[in-house]
Amino acid sequence: MGLLPVVLFGAVVTFLHLRAERAEAAVGTAGSPVVLVLSPDHGRELSRDEQRELAELLGADSGLAVEVRVAGSPLDAIEAFGGRADVGLCNLFEYLLAREHYGVRARLRALREGAAAAYAGEILVRSDSPVTSLAELGGRTLAYVDPFSTSGFVFPARLVAAAGARVVPEFAGSHTEALARLRAGRVDAAATFVGAAGADSGLRALARTDDIPNEPVFFRAGLAPAKAERLVAALLGLAGTTEGRRLLAKIAGVTGFEPVRDDAYADALAAIRAAGKTVYDVVPEGVWIDAQRRNIDYVP
Repeated sequence: MGLLPVVLFGAVVTFLHLRAERAEAAVGTAGSPVVLVLSPDHGRELSRDEQRELAELLGADSGLAVEVRVAGSPLDAIEAFGGRADVGLCNLFEYLLAREHYGVRARLRALREGAAAAYAGEILVRSDSPVTSLAELGGRTLAYVDPFSTSGFVFPARLVAAAGARVVPEFAGSHTEALARLRAGRVDAAATFVGAAGADSGLRALARTDDIPNEPVFFRAGLAPAKAERLVAALLGLAGTTEGRRLLAKIAGVTGFEPVRDDAYADALAAIRAAGKTVYDVVPEGVWIDAQRRNIDYVP
């Protein structure tokens, strides 16, 4: 290679690097706001006005322009971090997938009533069901939430597999719908989080999962540390205001946040991987999801 091509190549690399630096420097300005992505589960109860209100509260506290977006699907929430998302509040499994593919980093953990930092899943049957053990679910229909739900699929599915039961799975799309199908007799059992059924005497718990750490707020790896710190402080401050608490309550019952690091989720990741070689192995649509992510045509 002659000297001129080398010089030109170096100039192009330098130009692209400087352009990337300028683009990164603009993040948090009105023309390039910080993008906070909520999963469908976290954002479905927030109106557009409330999304803007949340963005304004975080913006006022951090000094950064913020935009709040609700992902259209769990896969959209994950894929956002391959593009223009900066901060995410998603389900645990969605975070683990985003971490595996895009290197996001956890900074805060959601807290719920009583400052609870963990929860559990359970498998329920109707009180009049003849089923008394997981093994007896073999051949019966079990309503899961969706393939990305930790308490509504991943951990309960591990329990069923460990019991040697081969169920007929149904994905209901939400915890509420999974329970509705069970109450209506359309399925034999349902997987959900502990407490979702309330004090319904018509249902009984068949099994409970291990404790699951609450989901994190995570940041893309390339976000400037100083901006990340300002956003962390603003998110921590939400629970200290009346409006902040009201909005948090609509985000899957969150009451506040506490600092956390990725290693707090090591046991949960190990538990998921124990069911397969990778986090995708416990998702029936896993190969298809990965193919879609890579823009590859997949023929089962």
